[in-house]
Amino acid sequence: MRRKEFIIPNKTLFIYLIVHVLFFMLLSCAAIRVPSGGPVDTTPPELVAVTPPSGTIQFSGGEIHLRFSEYMDESTVEHGFRVFPRLNEQLDVRFKGDELFLELPHDLAPNQTYVITAGRGLKDEHGVPLAEPVHMAYSTGSEIARGQISGQVFNENDIAVHLWRFNDEDIDSLFFTKPDYVTDVTDDDYYQFKYLSPGRYQILSIGNEGAGLPLDTKRMRYGLYWKDHLELGENDSLTEINMIVRKEPQPFRLVKGEWNSSRWGRLFFNRGLPTEKLEGKIILITEEGVSVPVDFFHDPLDSKNLILTVLDSLRGKTIEIHLEYLSQKERVILDTSFIKITMPETPDSSFLKLISPSSKVIVQPELGNKPPVSLIFSKPVQQGMVFQSIKFIKGDSDSVEFVTNYISPLKINVETVNDWEPNQIYFLQLISNKEAGRMTFEDSLTNIHIQTEDFIGYGNLYGTVEFGEKPHLVVELKSLENPENKWTSVVNLESGFELVMIPEGHYFLMIFEDRDQDHNYTYGKAVPYSPSESFLMISDTLEIRANWDIDLDKISFLRTF
Repeated sequence: MRRKEFIIPNKTLFIYLIVHVLFFMLLSCAAIRVPSGGPVDTTPPELVAVTPPSGTIQFSGGEIHLRFSEYMDESTVEHGFRVFPRLNEQLDVRFKGDELFLELPHDLAPNQTYVITAGRGLKDEHGVPLAEPVHMAYSTGSEIARGQISGQVFNENDIAVHLWRFNDEDIDSLFFTKPDYVTDVTDDDYYQFKYLSPGRYQILSIGNEGAGLPLDTKRMRYGLYWKDHLELGENDSLTEINMIVRKEPQPFRLVKGEWNSSRWGRLFFNRGLPTEKLEGKIILITEEGVSVPVDFFHDPLDSKNLILTVLDSLRGKTIEIHLEYLSQKERVILDTSFIKITMPETPDSSFLKLISPSSKVIVQPELGNKPPVSLIFSKPVQQGMVFQSIKFIKGDSDSVEFVTNYISPLKINVETVNDWEPNQIYFLQLISNKEAGRMTFEDSLTNIHIQTEDFIGYGNLYGTVEFGEKPHLVVELKSLENPENKWTSVVNLESGFELVMIPEGHYFLMIFEDRDQDHNYTYGKAVPYSPSESFLMISDTLEIRANWDIDLDKISFLRTF
């Protein structure tokens, strides 16, 4: 009995172990998943097979089978495909891992080439998009249309291109309809339309926020071509249909105002105001109906603001600010705006503060050019009331000759008389003027540490342009590091240009037809319609080196369509 009692529990234990081993083996087989670790997959997926193949003629609709190089992200499939010309019903797409099945209707138009585009919104399971759009063509007739339009779009990322085929319609209104064709721009700025029928086309580049939608100039980025339409013949291939995208500047609008103390306040606008001198008329209306004239100037820290000052302290609970007009170079940019604001309940008892610079400043010296140190304050001050004295010292004790330039009640520039010396330490000491009360700094001494770097080097750029019958050409050199810095040169009658004393660095070079002769590139407008100025962007980045002259090979600016 003991032997029997001993054997039975062991058989039970053996069976128990076998069952659990089989159970865990079953789980491990069922739980198939990608091994953890390893490098992140950044390889774009590829379309490896299409049935029936692109280029099929006498196509009557039905299923198209696509196979990709890897599993796709199902959430991107629904909006990853476009069919042009547009279908009357939504394209039916079925998902099966690395395979997709598209179902086209059987009532397609006769003798029509349909283009199916797999866009860059289509991604694999790792979130990597297609490297470039894939176009597939199917004709319900006996031949495939072979027209092509291609080019580059500059200045912005995440861009699409719209294309319309039209006859005699008003081309101004095409932008505000859904496009006939849409394609994406690659990471290298290129786009291409394929399998197009002969005809007249209108083209527009647009931010992805508006891809496939009618244009809304208030919220969408867009770019125009320099001709109002394109003529595409049988089997034509139009290349270099290039565009520059930007967000169209909106009209200036007064957003709000505030009054910070009894003598100054601030107006806020929807976008940056012109940096050059503004003309205008602004008045304040008190509760008693008294009109008070106002001085105004740019906010040195925010181009969207204007600072307002009055000579005498204002009293009351509310005031109205009336902006009668603002103009720049005799062009009115805003007129007839007003806003009501509440006055502070308590007087301003704070000391003056130095908003900029911080305690340490980096200066890059330039021969013959002495960049100033700009002092920006927390509130407007009268000239001569801020400091009792200023000391400018190089190293430990050497005094530096300087002058102060009163730019506005919020900004004073301190400029050296002589050039900055490279790789030196300077100290700017501001000693408070105690007689100014709270209109000076709370601390008696404010130190600003200034470190200079090496001198900026300069180089020169020369070249010639072959331009046919377009006499008004401008060459624009724009800094890669700071695109707001640019230099321009007019191409002379001998086809030459020169850009001299350019700070060393990396630059983009563009040549454009300056139709309005304002030396600035004109982007064009959708409403009222006006095309852009034609341009040529040099693909290679130019490096300007100190004390070097660069002579470029002749640049061709000829246009054939």
